[in-house]
Amino acid sequence: MVKPNLFIVGAPKAGTTSVYEYLKKHPDVYFPRLKEPNYFSSKEIISQKLYYKVPIIKTESSYLSLYSQHKNQKIIGDASVSYLYYPKVAARIRNYNPDAKIIIILRDPIQRAFSHYLMDYRLGYINVEFENIYYDKEKYPLHYQQYFLVSKYYEQVKRYIEIFNDNCTVLFFDDLKSNPIVFMNQVYSFLGIDSINDVDYKKYNQFVVPRNRFWKYMYSNSMVRVISKIFIPGSIRKAVKKAILPEAKKPVINSELKNELIKYFKNDIIMLEQLLNVDLSKWYSEI
Repeated sequence: MVKPNLFIVGAPKAGTTSVYEYLKKHPDVYFPRLKEPNYFSSKEIISQKLYYKVPIIKTESSYLSLYSQHKNQKIIGDASVSYLYYPKVAARIRNYNPDAKIIIILRDPIQRAFSHYLMDYRLGYINVEFENIYYDKEKYPLHYQQYFLVSKYYEQVKRYIEIFNDNCTVLFFDDLKSNPIVFMNQVYSFLGIDSINDVDYKKYNQFVVPRNRFWKYMYSNSMVRVISKIFIPGSIRKAVKKAILPEAKKPVINSELKNELIKYFKNDIIMLEQLLNVDLSKWYSEI
């Protein structure tokens, strides 16, 4: 049975879905239909009782069964973005497949945190203001983790680089956004596969807002989403989703809170700069 040899480990809300979708179109790459098996982080997700209603693959046999349809592709992938945050996951992946390649995509930590919050708000996982979670982490510990601790990248990235060395690459969401062709050519080169030119580099997971309160209630109801996935074909679900969730202008964080968050993340960003030898000063420039 084949083992995955590519892991897109995060960060959440940093373009991983787009990269997953683009790579799926490559003839030398195989991903299962389940983008995020969460196999190597299943213990932590279950013990924390993390609030997402997502599949969690608990056994190796179930995990490997996801890949039963592969057809000798060179790259076999797992794109579980929970893998970056939890400290023990990198070593588990290394023990499972020492030759695995790791892709990490990073985004401005404040933008990433807020985008993560907006997604959770739209899905009905949180119904309080973003700043309430920041200032009252004892009341919302898991949400605080998902938005703010997950955005503290230094230790997370350092761990993967130390374990995987040259088999780990760190890329940036802004580069993906500004020029997806150049970005994906970097990915293809890292994976040792040919570039392909006939890919529609459309954006995935764009910010959307339900058309009215009724659709907001329906879309934020996890049971409705689960039932729809079971009984409604994917093509119809996509058409309905597009009709009820038009793209919208994304809300912005007020300047006072943003400056507070810049101070919160600044030291971590500076250490990350030194680790990666890149200039990330735009992430901590006060407004």
